[in-house]
Amino acid sequence: MKKQILTRLPAACMMFTALLLVSAVQNILNGYAESGWSVILVFLWMVFFQAADYLLSLIPFRTCRQYRLCYTAVDYLLVMAFWFWLRGDWTRPTFWSIVTATIYYLIAARIVLRVVQAWRRATADEINRELARRRAAEQQDPPDP
Repeated sequence: MKKQILTRLPAACMMFTALLLVSAVQNILNGYAESGWSVILVFLWMVFFQAADYLLSLIPFRTCRQYRLCYTAVDYLLVMAFWFWLRGDWTRPTFWSIVTATIYYLIAARIVLRVVQAWRRATADEINRELARRRAAEQQDPPDP
């Protein structure tokens, strides 16, 4: 459990920071002086996302693609629920605002997926390089029996 917390809390913090930056840019572009969002509420929302991801990770999906599809759908529902719950001036739900929010969500989800995949690939490559270095060192100088 400690590992889950140490992994997911930084992810929630990064999502929180990214959300606040995107919100600030969007508010500037739309001419709003403030967003009206409670910072604590947004952070708790990010923690809720991580909790949902943790619960989904307990389900034994057959493929990674099934997990990603389910995760994306659950996150999308959470985003939409949060959006409807806020009901601020610029978050008034209309058909086109929902379509636009859906497109933004799918683009953001794809970017996040690519970044996470690149990070995991880089981590795996680093581990493989370290293993290869250790194997090469053992072959050159085998341990004494």
